[in-house]
Amino acid sequence: MNYKVLITSILFLFFYMEIAQAKGDAVENPTSDWFSNYVNVVSSHNSRFGPVKARDIFLEYEFDGRQKMFDFWGDVDIPKFFGTASDGKKGIWDAHGVPLYLDLQARMSINSLFGLGENKNLFKEYFISTNYIGNFGKKSDKSASHVLWLGLGASINTHSKLSLNINGYFRKNFSDYGSLQENNWKGYRLKMKWAYPITSLFGNNGGLTYSGHGDYDFGTGKEPKVKPSNNTGSNDALEITNTLDLSYKRIHFATIARYWYHGGGNKNNGGTLHVHASGWGCYFVLGYKL
Repeated sequence: MNYKVLITSILFLFFYMEIAQAKGDAVENPTSDWFSNYVNVVSSHNSRFGPVKARDIFLEYEFDGRQKMFDFWGDVDIPKFFGTASDGKKGIWDAHGVPLYLDLQARMSINSLFGLGENKNLFKEYFISTNYIGNFGKKSDKSASHVLWLGLGASINTHSKLSLNINGYFRKNFSDYGSLQENNWKGYRLKMKWAYPITSLFGNNGGLTYSGHGDYDFGTGKEPKVKPSNNTGSNDALEITNTLDLSYKRIHFATIARYWYHGGGNKNNGGTLHVHASGWGCYFVLGYKL
């Protein structure tokens, strides 16, 4: 597959639709105010979700919204969509590949459930929080992983334009690439998410926003008991993401810097596999709001 032709075609389509909208020729956007969704082309470099560094150019569908007491965010990635990635990485077009990756975060407001408004103290709203993460490979060849995180969260009153949320989760493991941690409740996660609108731009038709999140996992029970070992599991992991997003009407461009510590629950523990599970990676994102 000629991914350069595909990327050029998508870019042309984005800008054509933007110009058409500016001339008043575009169809009115049917999406309501409470729901937003995007189609993104993402270029990743040195990602560390597994034991080795990887790169990929893939297609992503991203969505978010809030309806009464419920709010949600999610993305669906189609790995190696444009046919290019680092050696050994499996994607949608490969035999025994991974056709989809899904990250879905959903919350229910406890305040709204009991008919209460926002609190005036430090924690202005409380939530029941969930986070489902799925790699839709085949369980038979140990390329599938499905994890549900369930817990409580809160939004913090910063008395500024900064949005800040925290969540604490228990982990329910379903499939986990064939590891011994499948089908159990073991592990915890602390999550923090933030966003700050730096400035508006383009006559208030766009802006520059800084956002990010941090995930710290612990108590997963993956740490090997005997060394040296080919088991590269880790009992803890950390991921910190920082994003600068430049938007104009429906088009946006983002640069992302992400740090992993024991990324993907892996670590180098003296086994025969040399892992690169800790360090920095980056992403470049070009997207269109539907």
